[in-house]
Amino acid sequence: MKIGVRYQTQREEIGKVITHKSNVWVQDEMLAEKLNGVCAVSAPYWMRVIPDLGYQPYDGEHALVLISLDARAGEDDSEIIMSNPVVFDVINPDDVEGIKDAIERADALSWSEVCALLDGAKA
Repeated sequence: MKIGVRYQTQREEIGKVITHKSNVWVQDEMLAEKLNGVCAVSAPYWMRVIPDLGYQPYDGEHALVLISLDARAGEDDSEIIMSNPVVFDVINPDDVEGIKDAIERADALSWSEVCALLDGAKA
């Protein structure tokens, strides 16, 4: 299981499967080509770096804590590409402690809880 934090303008419902895909970017230019999932900040990177910054470096009105069984590293050290992730929680992006808590709760899920969450997800 992989956990990521995605920042976006659109609010999503907890338990929803994110099926849209992020675009490929090359040197700050968005291409028409799509990735095999959505971009997110990996939870380990987020936990190691973001709480100590003292500010939120990402754009978006909502921070989505996502869970996926299918994720791979992105181009940046902090990035993961998550295929069909499920929204575990939706938090105000300025609430660093709330995001941290959601990541810790997601990470503490048992395998049976993860399977139940993914099985009950809504597309």
